[in-house]
Amino acid sequence: EVNSNSSLRLDGFYNAGYRKIYTNTGYIDFIYPIFFYKDGSVIFMGATKDTSQLRKNISENPKAIWGYWGNYQISNDTINIETIASYGGSFHHERHFKLGLIKKDSICFFQDLDRNGSIKEMSETVQFLSFNIKPDSTENWIRYKRKNNK
Repeated sequence: EVNSNSSLRLDGFYNAGYRKIYTNTGYIDFIYPIFFYKDGSVIFMGATKDTSQLRKNISENPKAIWGYWGNYQISNDTINIETIASYGGSFHHERHFKLGLIKKDSICFFQDLDRNGSIKEMSETVQFLSFNIKPDSTENWIRYKRKNNK
């Protein structure tokens, strides 16, 4: 079992913030869900209008791959996350790392290693929201492809 920190919540998602996105009807607040799984998988999902839309999207196709899949490891209260993201199309994938502190119902990210290998200090807190449905973690292609698990 990868998730050995009882403070990391798995019964919902962490919201990377409510951000306004301009649409043809004006600005709308979107959520950015991050789901963690007991097997060490994580998915950073793209913008979703609200939890009702998120529930509908997952219910209609739980095996859909939206966003960036990755893996995480925990040591004490520190979480290390690695994702592989597409940049410039589906044929170009790059590793991305985040470090954060797990707190009660939140994660405070403090370091980011970007696709160019540059480390940047950061301060981003994601808040937990209870939610009883998740995308299917068996679709985490990074976890099962040998070349992605160096």
